[in-house]
Amino acid sequence: MYNCKRRVSRESGTAALIPHTAELHYNKLRTFVLHEGKPSCKIFFQGGFHIYTVKEAAKITGLTEHAVRFYTDKGLVPSVQRNQNNIRMFDDESINWLHGVKCLKQSGMPIEFIKKYIDLCLEGDSTIPQRFALMMEHKEAALVQLEEAKRHIAHLEQKTALYQAILDQRTPDTTNPGNWDKIHHMHADVFYSPSVRKV
Repeated sequence: MYNCKRRVSRESGTAALIPHTAELHYNKLRTFVLHEGKPSCKIFFQGGFHIYTVKEAAKITGLTEHAVRFYTDKGLVPSVQRNQNNIRMFDDESINWLHGVKCLKQSGMPIEFIKKYIDLCLEGDSTIPQRFALMMEHKEAALVQLEEAKRHIAHLEQKTALYQAILDQRTPDTTNPGNWDKIHHMHADVFYSPSVRKV
């Protein structure tokens, strides 16, 4: 825990934020965070060791303050500290963790997977095979979701084509389920025969 009884000062200035980037290198099976820049306001202890508030961490990483707090509460920022008032304080390592979490979240990885990945990272290089397996598992799940999305799009293409035909008055409206008991209705995906219509 940082000694928050030390004198804390603020560095003034209006330097603009330089965009930060984070890239997950799957081939090397490691998370690298590439960032540079200088926030317009920093909190620092004697000796020049910088720490950041939630608001500053959010600006640096491009996350919302809510997301920063949420990821912290989920244990995804192992290096975060709290001062004597229980306020979250982030050092440069914490910022790296936040960048890494953001990168994994943007890949669609669930929070529980991210937590497992971070726990493996904390154990060191010996967990590279497990991290690789985790990435492959997530990739396979994403591919399944992609195929499902393709099926959804194909279905919606049929439906929008039908609506266009109705709007062009080339076919009667068969899109309202409330009318299906009155018509002999057939769509490409389902057939409603007289036996399944209301008696």
